Amino acid sequence: MARLIAVYESAVLLSVEKRDGTEDRVWDWRLGYIGKPGCLSVWESERKQPGQRFARMDCRSTDVLKTGFGAITEDGGRLSITTTHSKYIFLIGAEDKAWQKRRNDNPEMGLSD
Repeated sequence: MARLIAVYESAVLLSVEKRDGTEDRVWDWRLGYIGKPGCLSVWESERKQPGQRFARMDCRSTDVLKTGFGAITEDGGRLSITTTHSKYIFLIGAEDKAWQKRRNDNPEMGLSD
């Protein structure tokens, strides 16, 4: 199970860049998420890689983007995730201009990591 750290009710993936030599045909699926609005959640692994964080974006179109484990930084209205293969930059509060962040320590809301 993974522990929910934060939820951003309104987010858009601004950009994603490749960080290694992964072949384009294997990596480029990520580009299809640029510009899609959704709900972004940050999770912390409790089993596979304890303490490591990842993000999941549930897009309005029912698509789901789940990043690998990586370093997460927040700066103003942007959240960056740097993983082994990619760097993602999300705009937080993109739809309603009032980004809503809530912390949830409810263990029943786990996500398998």
